[in-house]
Formats: sequence, structure tokens, C-alpha cells
Amino acid sequence: MRSCDGRYFPLTTRGNASPVQICQAFCPASPTKVFFGSNIDGATSASGERYADSDNAYTYRKAMRADCTCNGRDPAGLAPVDLTLDTSLRPGDVIATTSGLVAYSGVKTGINQSPEFTPVASYPGLTPTSAPGSAR
Repeated sequence: MRSCDGRYFPLTTRGNASPVQICQAFCPASPTKVFFGSNIDGATSASGERYADSDNAYTYRKAMRADCTCNGRDPAGLAPVDLTLDTSLRPGDVIATTSGLVAYSGVKTGINQSPEFTPVASYPGLTPTSAPGSAR
């Protein structure tokens, strides 16, 4: 949860990153706090604090604050996320990188469990023109 306005987002862990590390990676420009639970209304922190009782719970629903930002520039902007921490990726998902489009291939097993990416042109079933969002 972004402490300055209560904005929350779901987290799942991957590899050796803790929920706190993942939360900070998604929102490095503001203080964050991790709450656990299947529903935000009943979610609690590791210390037992309930989200609903936190100082800024649901504040983001009322107004955006210019000084409350994840990317350090604007309240709605996203911070670039290290792909090794992105647990939402599924095999075949296409990602735009500075070196072109790549498809997520899965997690390389081993100590680091690092994600693997394949250029779209080499990924089975995808071509540069069939990738979602590509120009046709």
C-alpha cells in the first residue's frame, strides 16, 4: 500500500524477493507498507494493523495528491518495474523493451529462478506482426 494515500495493489512473490522488496520496487518514490489478506477491508500488516484503520486508508478514492507518487513525477504514473519481480507474467506475454519486443518464456529453474525472454520473432506461434498491439 502507498502510505501517502492508501492506494493498494496486489503482490505475489517470485524467487528471493520479499513482499516488502516487491512493494518498494513497484512504488520506489513513496513510503509503502505491506498488508496481507484476500480482501483489503480485512487485510492486516505483519504488526497486526488493519488496512481499514491506517491513517490514509482509501484516501486515493477522494483525491489525487501531487506529492504522492510511485514514479516521482506524477500521482498516476507508474514506476518501471524490474521484470524479475513481475509475477503477473505468463508464458507468451509480449513485453516492449529498449531492444525490441520479447515474449516471456517462463522462469529458469535454479538458485535465482530468473525469468527468461525470447525475441518475438523466435517465439513459437508469434511473429513481429502477430504480437498484441503490433501494427498490422
